[in-house]
Amino acid sequence: MLLLGLFLLAGGGYAIVREFLWLDAVRPGWLLAAVVLVLIGGVGVAVGINLIPLQDTFFSMNSSQLGFRLTLFGKAHRLRWTQIRSIDVTEDRVIFSLRQEKEVTLHLAHISDPKIARHIQASISLAALEQNVKVNGVLAHPARVAV
Repeated sequence: MLLLGLFLLAGGGYAIVREFLWLDAVRPGWLLAAVVLVLIGGVGVAVGINLIPLQDTFFSMNSSQLGFRLTLFGKAHRLRWTQIRSIDVTEDRVIFSLRQEKEVTLHLAHISDPKIARHIQASISLAALEQNVKVNGVLAHPARVAV
């Protein structure tokens, strides 16, 4: 986003300078287009350097699935509890190991408030234990072996 913003900002700036300094007759349509490029490029640079924050975390959990998205333009993940083989919970991330040998990671650093991140971390751990999913290698209700 930053590179695209810089490209548009530089292109629009060049077009404005060209219209005012190098050409004899100022063309209003071209000048307006150049100003629009500069404005759009400025917004792109502001988003790129996080002056306009677009990182918005989405988290949802119920008894059949959980879902989350780490950033506004990031991929939304929907995981059914039956898909999850195990969960590894660390201080900065939650790693979901799926039955299809894939891993999906929820980076807690993307959540702006540390209290909310800890709450989500604890909620996932408790819900996983209720669903009998391994959390950090521990199963809540281990299968009983008949003797």
